[in-house]
Amino acid sequence: MKARKRTKRTDNYKVAPLELDRPRLASSWVEESGLVFANGHEHVDPKTGIPTDYVTDLSVYKDGVLVAHSDHLRVNDPLAYDGIVFHQSSLIPSVTITLSDARGCFVCAQPVVLDQTGTVNGLQVDFASGVPIAGSSMTMSVLFPHTAGLQLAQVAHPVFLVSIGTPGAAPTTDKLVARVSIGEPGYSFDKQWTVVVNSAKEATVLLVTKDSGSILIWPTAVILILSLCATFYFPQRRIWIRIQGQRVQMAALREHFVNIRTDLLGVSKQAASQSQRASHLQGEGEHRPYPQNERGNVAKRG
Repeated sequence: MKARKRTKRTDNYKVAPLELDRPRLASSWVEESGLVFANGHEHVDPKTGIPTDYVTDLSVYKDGVLVAHSDHLRVNDPLAYDGIVFHQSSLIPSVTITLSDARGCFVCAQPVVLDQTGTVNGLQVDFASGVPIAGSSMTMSVLFPHTAGLQLAQVAHPVFLVSIGTPGAAPTTDKLVARVSIGEPGYSFDKQWTVVVNSAKEATVLLVTKDSGSILIWPTAVILILSLCATFYFPQRRIWIRIQGQRVQMAALREHFVNIRTDLLGVSKQAASQSQRASHLQGEGEHRPYPQNERGNVAKRG
């Protein structure tokens, strides 16, 4: 951060120095249908160790060519490429481990994601098991015990348990069992292998989706929303009528954009008109003369 220049407005103020924490970096690689994406980081409060912002720097490669990039990938700010959407889902602990032989040649050097969780003696244990070691039949397990509820960044001096052995064999036959800290070497029982935890960071978990039906879903969703708006803002008119003898009472609920008073007056006028017409027709029927035949005689009814 650059120092603020002194001006007339700032001469009377004391400016305290401010230091910004550096992003914590954690890298991992995933290959899926020719796509390779990597690079994640989070901003951590240097006092509490709690992440203040989860941001991922994501690069998408296809056949070795960079096709998409985002340096501000968040949960609600995904990256899209060719119909594939990359969402930041969560963060989980990961370690970078180097395994070398007695001559100093690398036997294994890879990031390990601690994607499993358990509880032992009241402690939360994040671990990974069955990690294959290239060129051998043995596998590696990494355990990170810590107080429940704490994140990796909140543990001041994290300690890891690393074991290497043959799958299905008794634990007493393991080649290596070491309790190491970051940068501290651990040795196998025969002193032939050395394991070092180079770094421990939070790995980014990505949710990768491809919705082929989005072309149909979005227009349908728009039509559904418009239909709901029409239903709620232009509802059907509901009128209650109670008849007691010669008295008729009507009631209704006020609705949006509908002048129900005008409708009630229209119904009452129409009912009155129909009543007058019915009374008039009934009066004409009572005074109507009997029909006569050709001779002038009154024709009998019936």
